[in-house]
Amino acid sequence: MVVLEPNGSSSAKPLKSQDPNNPSGPSVPKPPPYGHLEGTYSAAGQPGFPNVRPYPGAEVYSSNHRREPPGMRFLKALCVAVLVWMLCGAFVRSLVWAVGWNRENHWDGSYPIPSGVSLRQCLEPAQWDNALPTPNLLNLERDLYAANQSAQDLQLLPPSAYPFVSKTSFELPISSNSLYLLSRGAYASGSVDILTSTAQKQGSAAVHVAVYYYHQELRDRVKLCKVSRRAGESGVGIFTPSYIDRYNPRDHLYFETVIMFPQSIHRRSPLRIKNLETDVVNTFHRVHAIAEHVVFDNISLAGSNAQISSSDLAADFASVQTFNGAILGSFNASKELKLVTSNGQVKVDVHLDNDLSSTPSKLYIETSNAPLEAKIDLHASASGVKGQYPQYKVDTKTSNNKLDVDFQNSPADSTLYYKGDTSNGPTNVQLHAAYQGSFKVSTSSSWVVPELHVRENAPDPSGRGRKREVQHTSLYKGELTGSVKWVDEKEDKKLEMGTVEVKTSNAKAVLVV
Repeated sequence: MVVLEPNGSSSAKPLKSQDPNNPSGPSVPKPPPYGHLEGTYSAAGQPGFPNVRPYPGAEVYSSNHRREPPGMRFLKALCVAVLVWMLCGAFVRSLVWAVGWNRENHWDGSYPIPSGVSLRQCLEPAQWDNALPTPNLLNLERDLYAANQSAQDLQLLPPSAYPFVSKTSFELPISSNSLYLLSRGAYASGSVDILTSTAQKQGSAAVHVAVYYYHQELRDRVKLCKVSRRAGESGVGIFTPSYIDRYNPRDHLYFETVIMFPQSIHRRSPLRIKNLETDVVNTFHRVHAIAEHVVFDNISLAGSNAQISSSDLAADFASVQTFNGAILGSFNASKELKLVTSNGQVKVDVHLDNDLSSTPSKLYIETSNAPLEAKIDLHASASGVKGQYPQYKVDTKTSNNKLDVDFQNSPADSTLYYKGDTSNGPTNVQLHAAYQGSFKVSTSSSWVVPELHVRENAPDPSGRGRKREVQHTSLYKGELTGSVKWVDEKEDKKLEMGTVEVKTSNAKAVLVV
């Protein structure tokens, strides 16, 4: 280190080590205190020792060294992120299990019992009647193949696949204001059959329940009870735990339920039931040919993820609802009928009666993402108010599929209010010749036009020899309007005219009058 003197001259003064035999000689100054700046003078004017460190060696780069590509670094980071996400998910899931599940049996201890429902009499595990699985376990004459196919539609094992089955029965008074069947829970699934039998005791309806299973411990977790909601009502409830931790089909239960009404060959008129309700999850319905023997003032069938089929159902007011399942078969109503599903086909024959009152009989059919096919018979009661004519209000609706409706019968001088609606699918609506009123057919498609097909020389439904007049105009490309009526110059009868609207989009629309 070179130090500049005050006079500007420079000289190098080598440092001398201290001689132990010459204490008076020059001594080496003490190292600077901690925190003292390197290469500075001390307070006494003596130069302090710098903290000399070896110069770090320069890093030697090879000409063959290549940096890792960005794509590879991204993939590595992505793998690490996915691994962390999986570990976090596993941790959260294990935490949910630890909090919500019984550690001994691995089943959630809660049961999803609807509010307002009270459990009155529940079956104890020892009260089940163990039986052998047979095709006619509940004295039910049915197609075993059809039952197995319906179970497969639910992605469940069919009843014939289970090694064990237990059964029991309840009796409910048919004089009740309401009879009902409920089911809830993660393990609640199966079938409901509604039928009549001469073997059933008069004055009561039987509810037979058979449960198919692999593990008795799971069967013993079922709460099968008589339930009550309001005074004068009688019901049966099937309740299972709320949660499933694994999706092994052998951990499921299959409930086969039969609601059986008495049938009498001596009764001149059908048995009247005030109200029947089903509200069951993951369960399909089969209504057998019972209209000859039983008529309901009100009936409501509600399921989910399964179809509802009817061989012959008769009621004043009827509601049939499901989702992810079809509605099939024959239905009869004198006041109102509602058939509603989604993501499932509707293919029905409907008999809609009217008592000649001022209130129209109503039919409402709806689905989505599936075809809707309905054959409709409109009838009028023989007795009614003089001067009143039958009236009907019919609505049919689907989407992303075809709409096919055929009014096969209609009383003369009746009034029909009809709306048919779909999208992305063709419509084909055929009116009965008795229809009188206006009509409108429309489509949003730019490459097809609405079509009107007129039946030539259609006979007068009333037999009075009237002539039919059909008029139509096209307002613009996507819409066609008009009217149809029967003309008799000798008559001065003023009838209320009906209305018909048929609508679709991106497809052909056809109306037949």
